[in-house]
Amino acid sequence: MNFKNLLSALFLSIFLCGFASTEHFPSINYDLEDGLPSSQVYDILEDNDGYLWFTTDRGVSRFDGRNFTNYYANDGLACETNFNFYLSKDDTFWLSGINGMFSFWNGRNFESFKYNEKINTFLTVGSNEWYSIVRIEDDLITFIKAGNHFVRPK
Repeated sequence: MNFKNLLSALFLSIFLCGFASTEHFPSINYDLEDGLPSSQVYDILEDNDGYLWFTTDRGVSRFDGRNFTNYYANDGLACETNFNFYLSKDDTFWLSGINGMFSFWNGRNFESFKYNEKINTFLTVGSNEWYSIVRIEDDLITFIKAGNHFVRPK
């Protein structure tokens, strides 16, 4: 095999591999018209019942495969802007919201974390800082503040 044939075979194999590895997965885009409370989605969680949960800057949304159910501060959330989910060992999940506010889903509804006011003392007033939960063990929540400082409430 001469150099020209070898080079042609190499280019042909690269070209064919590019087509062979291309996969197309079906996708659907959902937006405000479909029931999401906002187009700003920060995190997604699938719970043990198969629901998809979305954190947004205007509440939390649960998707059952057909419809969205939206939850707001008047539904028990500590705040409406939430960033991250954390699934705990007992199948409840927690939300970290703006201004250091945590909420959790108890299986039926949302509840505000009873120590939110104490945690809020670690934040700079008016900074819109937030925390991300790292771990939950027994009665201890370990979380990280924006700026990478570990804080453990007592």
